[in-house]
Amino acid sequence: MFGPREVLTAAHCQWNKRTLNWLVPDSVNFLAGYRRGEFMAHDKVVDYTLGDPLVTLNDGGRFRPHDWATLHLAEPIDDVTVTVTLGLSSTPVQEYIQAGYSKDEPHILTIDEGCPVDDTRNTGGLLFHGCDAVGGDSGSPILGISGDALVVHGVHVATCVGGGGDSLEIAIPIDSVADGLN
Repeated sequence: MFGPREVLTAAHCQWNKRTLNWLVPDSVNFLAGYRRGEFMAHDKVVDYTLGDPLVTLNDGGRFRPHDWATLHLAEPIDDVTVTVTLGLSSTPVQEYIQAGYSKDEPHILTIDEGCPVDDTRNTGGLLFHGCDAVGGDSGSPILGISGDALVVHGVHVATCVGGGGDSLEIAIPIDSVADGLN
């Protein structure tokens, strides 16, 4: 979360592959602190903002620099969640972390600490990282520890596996999200 009523995720997570259309917002639920069927808070999504609502997964080009969405919740749930700040590319970071609900551990929040992130301004509006992200991790944050603060540096959107088995993880940098929100 990056606000008591805003949740950052990957836009393609809002795409319904069956109907080939964006999900209806009130069909989406947000569960804070989910673990094996239990959760700390639940809220309905009343609306969401897509980084680029005109681009769909049917358009091809899986790695789009606007593959992000902010979910707008019906009620604030700040009493049980931690709100993190946006960490633009100029924010100094001591360590990077990726936290998500991986396909291989779908009911438990998994965290990869100390993962490498190429935080240079780059290559078509994408952020490359070496966090242990697999299917299901789309929409998970790339976080940085900056002093005593936890800051969002990106949102994970894809993992590419090369012919040699090496993987390249791709995120949307928070600079792109911040630009889209303004």
